[in-house]
Amino acid sequence: MLSPTLGVGQEAPATAAAEAPIRLEDLAVQGTRRRPLIDRFVANVAQPSTNRQVARWHRGDQFCVGVMNMPQATSQYVADRIGDVARGLELRVGAPGCTPNVFMIAADQSNAGNEWLRTNLRPVLMRNESGTTAGRRAYDRFVENPAPVRWWHISYVTSIHNDTGIPGDPIIDRALQGVRKSHQTASRILTGDADYLRTVFIVFDPTRLTHLTTNQLADYLAFLSLAQVNTEADTEAYDSILNVVAHPNEVAGLTDWDKAYLQGLYSAQRTQRIAGAARDEIANSIERQARLMAATVE
Repeated sequence: MLSPTLGVGQEAPATAAAEAPIRLEDLAVQGTRRRPLIDRFVANVAQPSTNRQVARWHRGDQFCVGVMNMPQATSQYVADRIGDVARGLELRVGAPGCTPNVFMIAADQSNAGNEWLRTNLRPVLMRNESGTTAGRRAYDRFVENPAPVRWWHISYVTSIHNDTGIPGDPIIDRALQGVRKSHQTASRILTGDADYLRTVFIVFDPTRLTHLTTNQLADYLAFLSLAQVNTEADTEAYDSILNVVAHPNEVAGLTDWDKAYLQGLYSAQRTQRIAGAARDEIANSIERQARLMAATVE
């Protein structure tokens, strides 16, 4: 059963898409047409920091969600649900009272609110570190974005090696077993560093989301907090939580597409220098899931 809606006086949702969105299980019968559809979804969704690979949360870092300006019961439900999704990806979720690094603020989109974002938060969200955000123009678009939900990701770059004093990523550690570290950073194929999320900042206007259930909102915010998502992603052709604001009757929560995307992101080795290599690994994960579904159908 779905959670209660966020409120009354619902904003009318957009009309349903002309065609039914593509479900991941639909790819079981697509055969060779399967991969182009997957590649298009990944290319639309992923938005790494400038000139960097796709980032994710480091399993050695604490993942802590703070929901602000919402009723206590709703805030707790959203934080708990996002924590459950994060645990499913083997992240270290902070206990109640932890210091947030994922900030979710309910606020209207008044001029005063935008000015607050522009002046008070710009020094925090636009750190003078190359390759840690989507850039200044993207930040300006974030401030002025009229959408009911908008987001901003800050990442950092660190060595993939455990001998730096920084906790290693077990996925990468397993991938590099038996390879001498002294040779890795000199390779033209492998890279010696990786990108991780440091802070995620999401602003949403609950007065424009009253047509969503609390579960839909929580799953949408979960995806946005765990992955760098293109604010202009066109995913309407796909069965994804990213379409829930426009088409709430079509998406109850995280879909197989969404789960496969996140699993691919958090299982990707990301050790290659080749641009877009991490996107390929995410696409490979989605395709593996589609093949499993195809085998089940057969």
